[in-house]
Amino acid sequence: AYGFLTRGCIRRCRWCIVPEKEGGIRPYRDIETVLQGRKTAILMDNNVLASNHGLRQLEKIIDLKCKVDFNQGLDSRLVTEEVAKMLSKIKWLRYIRFACDTASAIEPLLSAIEKLNRYGVKNYRIFVYLLVKEVADANERCKILKGLGLIPFTQTYRDYENNIQPTAEQKQFARYVNHKAIFNSIDWEDYKGLL
Repeated sequence: AYGFLTRGCIRRCRWCIVPEKEGGIRPYRDIETVLQGRKTAILMDNNVLASNHGLRQLEKIIDLKCKVDFNQGLDSRLVTEEVAKMLSKIKWLRYIRFACDTASAIEPLLSAIEKLNRYGVKNYRIFVYLLVKEVADANERCKILKGLGLIPFTQTYRDYENNIQPTAEQKQFARYVNHKAIFNSIDWEDYKGLL
């Protein structure tokens, strides 16, 4: 099954169109309505942890023992001890997904991971979306994630307002990180020297 439990977001990240398209966070559907009798769901919520309705739905997901994937990622800034405990009880289709779009996102992400680790979640079960605007900054974030055994997935920044496309360097860096055999065998500084 595919669907949403909540719509909107409490954040107003300058690169994100969700607040403009969907507005603030609000309840949308119940997990049982999304599942329609199925046992797995890909959920496309933009910030399910920011909503009391969303947190109640996580409890239902645990009780129903269904498998889920929040494919847009979760907000690591909202992972409290209680939330980490809930997330550790969910049956995940693949990964627990987070975003680390800026350098300021590292600290809350590391805090969330530390909490999840206390409840038995291993780092290889954590997938991290990483926005690439400045390559040097994105590379530093990737090094930290790689050092922890986390799985980063880079997405190049696209400025839709000003119709600015990703640069060649941004695309090369994204290709480098997202090709795991290359990413795990060579540092960016050495790799870009081969281009």
